[in-house]
Amino acid sequence: MLRGRGATGAKGPFVAFLNAVRATLVATGTLPMNLAFLTEGEEILGSPTYAAHVERLRPKMDDVVTSFNPSSAQAGPGAVAVGLGLKGMVVLELTASGERWPHAPKRTIHSSVAGLVDSPPFRLAQALATLAYPDGSGCRVPELEALWDHRQPLTAGRAAALRRLAERTAGRDPRDALPLGGVANVDALRGNDPLVDLLYGPTLNVAGLRAGFLGPNTGTIPFVVPGSATATIDVRTVVDLPAAEIVAAIRRHLDRHGFEDVAIEVFAAYDAHQTDPDHPLVAAAEATLRAHGYEPVVWPIQPGGGPWTAVPNALGVPCLRGAVPGGGPGGDDEYLVIDGDEHTAGLATTQKVHVDLMHAAAAALAPVRPRAPARP
Repeated sequence: MLRGRGATGAKGPFVAFLNAVRATLVATGTLPMNLAFLTEGEEILGSPTYAAHVERLRPKMDDVVTSFNPSSAQAGPGAVAVGLGLKGMVVLELTASGERWPHAPKRTIHSSVAGLVDSPPFRLAQALATLAYPDGSGCRVPELEALWDHRQPLTAGRAAALRRLAERTAGRDPRDALPLGGVANVDALRGNDPLVDLLYGPTLNVAGLRAGFLGPNTGTIPFVVPGSATATIDVRTVVDLPAAEIVAAIRRHLDRHGFEDVAIEVFAAYDAHQTDPDHPLVAAAEATLRAHGYEPVVWPIQPGGGPWTAVPNALGVPCLRGAVPGGGPGGDDEYLVIDGDEHTAGLATTQKVHVDLMHAAAAALAPVRPRAPARP
């Protein structure tokens, strides 16, 4: 077993896919479909340049009919998650600094002179406080506030997929039931409502705060007035409102509250994507997994977000994420299995699933079906 960041997301699965492609070429001299590779290495930073990269290459991808994101997705003994989409995701850094706010020092100074200047961390804290309610819930940005009560209407196929997920996870510890490592302090899932909130409900989260003294052994001292303070926030939604407009709404909100000086840097701005569970590509993935003895667990959308929605949204094509066994959950404890057993695929089996999935997808997508309308 390989354990560590990248084992499942997504270096390990990508190597397994390349091995499957190589083995297919050696064995048959050809592939069942043409492949185009789009790779990038900024995902942990939010993939700030990937959307522009996709847009530059868009004229060369007129004949692309699907998007596949290799990811080992063992969802328990004998089960494999099949992801059909992701929430939209916006990742921002908000910074208050003396460079833009004249009351603060332009660089970090000793706190003995704090009586002569004001504090960027307090300035940032006040700006952040305008975004949410006092208990930290919801969102107070006027153009976004209504989204917190919004849940996208479900098609029959998505509602059926949610029912199956609810039946599968009923009464279980969420740490065992949820993707991406689960959570540690919520009640067991009951019925559809928690799943609807998880998959279709919006989030506004402060992921990090940093300024000045960063703790022992960091090369900083505690007696300072920082020259700047920064917060990393992320917003996840499943709405038609473009991610770029969410960023603009936050900018307008801060300006209205007198925080024009608080700078915004955009790390990620990706819209949501969902592939219809009734698409032939999904049936092909399910049949492939069952043929290898694995139960497909279809997620009509997953609560994560990121660059994987860029290609299907730009081209109006379906997307498949995961759909192969042999690894488990995201985060620092992710792993890729090398030598499997009767319940968990090893690397060789994972590569065989990749080979069969390529052939099944090629059959399902030929003749080429009309695309959905691409995002403008």
